[in-house]
Amino acid sequence: KEAIFLAKENFEKSIFLKQLSVIHENFKNFKTDEKYDLIVCNPPYFLENSSVKNKEARQQTELNFEELISQSVQFLQKNGVFSVIIPIESEVSFQELAMQLGLFLIKKIIIFGIEGGKAVRVILEFSLEMRPVEILEFTIEKRKALEPMGWMTLTAEEYIRLLKTRGYTEQEIKEF
Repeated sequence: KEAIFLAKENFEKSIFLKQLSVIHENFKNFKTDEKYDLIVCNPPYFLENSSVKNKEARQQTELNFEELISQSVQFLQKNGVFSVIIPIESEVSFQELAMQLGLFLIKKIIIFGIEGGKAVRVILEFSLEMRPVEILEFTIEKRKALEPMGWMTLTAEEYIRLLKTRGYTEQEIKEF
């Protein structure tokens, strides 16, 4: 319910407000004669496991990839786009399922957590019509995160400078 509220709040801030709608319903049971030009989804990523944290939102207990894709195909306009963000490890199997269910990959955005790191997520866009595939990369963090020792050294140096500004001597600092 919180996600619905946030989506509505974000839509209200959008210049496309009149073209957007939030539908709060179990997607497996959703029925309509309407066809959509864009379906965007951040589906449950993980197969069912023993974790209880956000189980319905994170695990494929209520909606698996095949159900998601087959339902989306029913509601997609001929030239519409179905877009998902999933873990990079699920990319190949998701694409294979989408192809089996009549969708064509038209865009892939590979997402890197940090520059020079490994890909963590991928946004896949599909259509019922075959088009040239566009492949892009997106990096969330342009610099590498400090290594733990680097962070501790930087923090210690800053702390030592602070202590010196407060009048502590080198000997007193060493005794800490």
